[in-house]
Amino acid sequence: MSSSTLKVPQPRRILTTSPTSFSSHRSSPLWYLAYGSNLSSNTFKGRRGIKPIDQRNVLVRGLELTFDLQGLPYLEPRFANCRFADVGQYDGSKENGGGDGVEDPWTGKGALIGVAYLITPEDFAKVLATEGGGSSYKMVAVTARVLPSYSYSDSDPHSGLTPNLPDSGSGVTQNAHEGNVESKAEDGEVETIQAFTLLAPSERTRATPGRPSARYLKIILDGAREHALPPSYITYITTLKPYTAHSIRQKIGRVLFLVTWAPTIFPIFMLSALLGRLLAMWKHRGGGGGGGGGGEGEAPRWLQASRRILWDVMWWTYDHGWRRVFGDGEGEDGV
Repeated sequence: MSSSTLKVPQPRRILTTSPTSFSSHRSSPLWYLAYGSNLSSNTFKGRRGIKPIDQRNVLVRGLELTFDLQGLPYLEPRFANCRFADVGQYDGSKENGGGDGVEDPWTGKGALIGVAYLITPEDFAKVLATEGGGSSYKMVAVTARVLPSYSYSDSDPHSGLTPNLPDSGSGVTQNAHEGNVESKAEDGEVETIQAFTLLAPSERTRATPGRPSARYLKIILDGAREHALPPSYITYITTLKPYTAHSIRQKIGRVLFLVTWAPTIFPIFMLSALLGRLLAMWKHRGGGGGGGGGGEGEAPRWLQASRRILWDVMWWTYDHGWRRVFGDGEGEDGV
């Protein structure tokens, strides 16, 4: 069946990041869809301490990758985000002949590619805690199409674009994770899973063009290669240009911005993640819904509000001061 004719439910917004009824009252594992730095095992398993039970490469129609989430000007200007998109922008007629249902060349329009990790509710709370503690992202429920995995030859280990035959054994088994499978692939039919991903609301994003850092893009690219995502997608990621401070003025601005804001920003980040984890542990051990947090993995509301205010002030100073004095700090000039 062609994915261009497959009717897949559209992503739906979940209004709160992690309702108690969703996480603390849930005992079964759930699929979390990663599309940014969490593609990398070093980030997801290492720094965040998540232990996936299983994982699948997937495609979601109706969402697309963006880099509009506010970061730190001159340093890490933008982070990965996804936004709702017109499904019609995904050109199913351009699917490649390898049978993975992915258009080639990949345009990044109308569909999102990533890795779905099957994780426990406790680990999902960790994800939320380390992704802003409720102040950056909101949850979205999606129906994700399972993609075959590629195995790459060692002829050019740096490109990672020489696929062997897709692994026909890749897929979800119905009895392995009851309730997490939307439909099981049979006789070549499309296989889908129900997953949850994170989307930053418009008030946390930048309307102007911008670019992520080279460091951040490398994490995404390394993760895409690590999980053997489709070659057309890896090629697309390699074409994305990072933000670079070219002028002496920009480089001076980068140093001064770090000296000015790091002593305030970084402690708030660490405190937000720490309290989010502690509150999640407390609730899962029967501590109830107190503590002033909005849900599993969320930092206390007062800390979320403080972080949002601090972030808004920081970007206001950039828009009305730093940018005028030291030049572009987010890649909006396209250079």
